[in-house]
Amino acid sequence: MGLEREGAHLTVIQNGKVIINLWNGYSDSESLREWNRNTKTVLFSTTKAIAALCLAMQIDRGRLSYDDLVVKYWPEYGQCGKHMTTVEDILTHKAGIPYLDNITIEDVANENRIMKIMEQAKPLWKPGTATGYHAVTFGWLIDGIFRKVDEKGRNIKTFLQEEIADKYGIDTTIGLSKEEFKSLARATQPGLLEYARDVLFDLRVIIMLAMMYAQPSNSLAARIRIHPSWLPLNFDTVALNDPNIVELNMAAIGGVSDAYNLAKLFSLAIDGTLLSNQTLAQIIRPTITNWHLEQVFLYPFVKEHVLVWTSRIRLPSTEYRF
Repeated sequence: MGLEREGAHLTVIQNGKVIINLWNGYSDSESLREWNRNTKTVLFSTTKAIAALCLAMQIDRGRLSYDDLVVKYWPEYGQCGKHMTTVEDILTHKAGIPYLDNITIEDVANENRIMKIMEQAKPLWKPGTATGYHAVTFGWLIDGIFRKVDEKGRNIKTFLQEEIADKYGIDTTIGLSKEEFKSLARATQPGLLEYARDVLFDLRVIIMLAMMYAQPSNSLAARIRIHPSWLPLNFDTVALNDPNIVELNMAAIGGVSDAYNLAKLFSLAIDGTLLSNQTLAQIIRPTITNWHLEQVFLYPFVKEHVLVWTSRIRLPSTEYRF
């Protein structure tokens, strides 16, 4: 389907109606396992949007504000010069903690331990003064805030299950048990031909990749690619094919779903079911619009709450057109 060499699933929902729901190819080409309507995939950084949506629901409920200091809810986070970090700083990758040294799988599996590690982390820049992509740490930061503001002390994983998945029949989770792992498509890395194809579609890709991968081995981008050591970001490894890693609670990269359920989830986010129009307008408008050099990619991204902003999303009054 499309340009995917393995398999894929595409769903488009407009005004609550399913317009497109197609799948084809293999979920694992080596074993010739075909893709079906229930095949799930690891969502990688799309998980960040789900985490941010859950936090926005808490904002809708009056539990916190984007302008609030993190220490208002999580006092222990104020160590090592982080006391002026805002919730907005976390969501726009300004926290100054784009990676952590020497963190283990056992650390991540223990919620209280990972929160303690985040509390004691020393930022690489003064929070709020620069932005640099927090590929994995984003999830632990936002989850730490979330646990403090949720009325039941739930993490994002549990909130997603109870407040969205169970209520609306959406099969989307953060993490996946080993027993369910067989339903997951095997992720693969693009080859050189695919990278070349993508560059031809958008020449900005080669500029960004060149600036990121041409940096020295002690650069921030290089360190992020090897920390944590069990989750490397390189051209020949996909750590999220390991069931021991996929089952972890990682609200930045560990989401699991299929295209239909993911489309259904975000359809509920924009039709007023999960969020008010006021909060939705807040989260999809750009928050970083001035020219700046992104600390990790060394590329001047425009950002909103979570990732990057695209002008293709327009807001005529309170009507949302995607």
